[in-house]
Amino acid sequence: MLYQATGAFPRTHLAFRPMLCNHCEDPACVKHCPTHAMHKDAETGLVLVDQDRCIACGYCTWTCPYGAPSMDDVHHIMSKCTFCKDRISEGQKLFCAEACPANARVFGDLNDPESELSKLLQQKKGVQYLPEMGTNPSVYYV
Repeated sequence: MLYQATGAFPRTHLAFRPMLCNHCEDPACVKHCPTHAMHKDAETGLVLVDQDRCIACGYCTWTCPYGAPSMDDVHHIMSKCTFCKDRISEGQKLFCAEACPANARVFGDLNDPESELSKLLQQKKGVQYLPEMGTNPSVYYV
């Protein structure tokens, strides 16, 4: 989680940005994985880890500008957010979106201009984090 103080005394605020996998269009972690364990799912476009192929070398973590992949110390493999692939394939919400008491997380189809997500991003001027890294992240912040 990235924290940043904003405002001026006595009206200061603490803004934060959760650091998660951005399921990039051109993910650095996939490019640099020597075993191709880190890959993009052809059907959904999600960036996933084939844990049977993972050798836990850490290249994905070193190259990811978001620091998303992390070592599972118990199984000695890399793991990361899957955007709850199994849940979304069944039409359910992501666990993080369902559990968020402020409804601050919205998931949807970026390619559908009529989706709730697309309308929200347009209305609130959503921005990508670190777009200069050239990965074209799929996560936007408002």
